[in-house]
Amino acid sequence: MLKSALFLDFYELTMARADFVNRNFSRVTETYFFRKCPEYLGAFIIFCGLEQVVDFILNFKFKKREIKWLKESYGSYFDDEFLNYLKI
Repeated sequence: MLKSALFLDFYELTMARADFVNRNFSRVTETYFFRKCPEYLGAFIIFCGLEQVVDFILNFKFKKREIKWLKESYGSYFDDEFLNYLKI
C-alpha cells in the first residue's frame, strides 16, 4: 500500500497548480487500460493490484510533512495558497 501522496511526478503537481490558479475545479479522472489482449493469452486478462489502486485513491491526502517538503523544495513555484489547498 502506498503511504505518500508524493507518489506522483512533478508534472502532475504543476498541472494541479495550473488548474488551481485558473480555478478549474472540475473532476479529474485517470484511465488504466491495455491496447489489445494478446492472442496467445486467450480471452482472459488478470488485473493485479486493483485493490491497492482503489485504496490509494480513496485515501489520497497530503500529510503535513509532505506539504512542508514541497514548500521547502519548491516554495518559489508552489505558493502558500496552493499548498494550503493541498491540505484539504
